Amino acid sequence: MSTLQTDPIFVAIESHRQAYAQHSEAVDAYAKVDPGHSSERRLQALIGEFQARHDVLLRALLPTRPTSTAGLTALATYLPDIVRQVEDGAADKPLTEAALEAVCAAIQALVEPEPRPASGLQT
Repeated sequence: MSTLQTDPIFVAIESHRQAYAQHSEAVDAYAKVDPGHSSERRLQALIGEFQARHDVLLRALLPTRPTSTAGLTALATYLPDIVRQVEDGAADKPLTEAALEAVCAAIQALVEPEPRPASGLQT
């Protein structure tokens, strides 16, 4: 099995990427609609649905730990981009901190081996 198939971070990133793209497309479509147009309310509802899905998937992405160096690289590449897009120039300290914490925890998990259970042998 390839790293892409076994590292959970790739699925988390792709799911979030798709949700963010759907939300962005709905926002762009809404920006082009004349006020009072019959599609205005439908687009507002879609934006709300896509925003909620985006938020859920972002909250799922941040605690997902890569299990490979390729996954860690993907996370470290993706998070700065998404933080910039979501913040849209505003200082959203909680998201920035959460993204930094996610990368740091991922590095730590890859660098530090899992603690081994005690063997029961006394030295």
